[in-house]
Amino acid sequence: MSEKNSRGSALNWTSLFKWALAVGLVTYLIRSDRLSFSELGPLFSSPEWTLLILVGVYALLAVGFWRWRILVQRLGVQMSFFDAMRLGMVGAFFSAVLPGTVSGDVVKAVYVARRYPSRRTLTVSSVLLDRGLGLVALIGVGGVGYLLGRERIEALADGPRLLMTTLGHLLVWGLAASLAGLVLVPLLHEKLRALVPPRFRAMRLGRILDDVLRIYGSQAAMLWFVYGLSFVIHVANLGLMYGMAQLLFGHAVELPFSLFVMAASMGLCAMSLPIAPMGLGVGQLAFASMFQALAVSPPSFGATLITGFQALSLIVNLSGGLFYLTYRHEVPLSDVEGGDSLA
Repeated sequence: MSEKNSRGSALNWTSLFKWALAVGLVTYLIRSDRLSFSELGPLFSSPEWTLLILVGVYALLAVGFWRWRILVQRLGVQMSFFDAMRLGMVGAFFSAVLPGTVSGDVVKAVYVARRYPSRRTLTVSSVLLDRGLGLVALIGVGGVGYLLGRERIEALADGPRLLMTTLGHLLVWGLAASLAGLVLVPLLHEKLRALVPPRFRAMRLGRILDDVLRIYGSQAAMLWFVYGLSFVIHVANLGLMYGMAQLLFGHAVELPFSLFVMAASMGLCAMSLPIAPMGLGVGQLAFASMFQALAVSPPSFGATLITGFQALSLIVNLSGGLFYLTYRHEVPLSDVEGGDSLA
């Protein structure tokens, strides 16, 4: 069996395991009454509000693609906003139709690497930096949510209070570390590059890390801008999710927005782990656990909420297929699945 066939077989088994895990977790939550599809009814009975949320998701995605374009242009790659939007939507499409084997980040990296082969490693660094800054900004948002709402946590029972306080402290430490990094990396990026072992630098991941420090390390203003933009995107996205909570559960949701932000941020961080397709199952369990710890009723609140949001996000992602049709011959599906253009 060739190396390529062996890799494909491994990916298939990995994808199968991820789907089995997702289905198992969803089934468990349904059987334990912590997930109720019937509670998603308002999404269909109030189409005007559902449409508004969809428009909001599209708008935030567009801002996110613009953020990535800023990083790409720092490489000397001239990319129009339409190209960035198209690539981002195609990536979202592949994340929906080929979950577990490919991500939108890989699609974007493969496309730009094929168009600019001499900047192959550099384009991958822009994709990873975009994802990294987005993730640390999400952690920061959660940390701010905890700081603003920690008085409510003190009123919880001992077990939930200890859990949420511990997680809150981790988020705050993550916030502090990200801010410290934004201050120190521009000052010490050359010294940090020198600390990278030569043998590690010869590897693909080492080259990417070196490129990130070399190209972006000295650009403090740009890093702060991208981080701040990511922060705003996450707050707005959580605002859409909070609005959906009000739509689904009405005034029964008596939870300050600050604590909602903290709990949902933790849930979204769990969903970012590559252990289930689109965070399915993992997201439901994480959201159910976070909001149950905050004593939010009904018990199905968290899992049902993220299920509804995932359903709307899936609609948005699938619409990326229209963008893919405009240049499907430029990037063959086999290249996207294998990531060969990044080798």
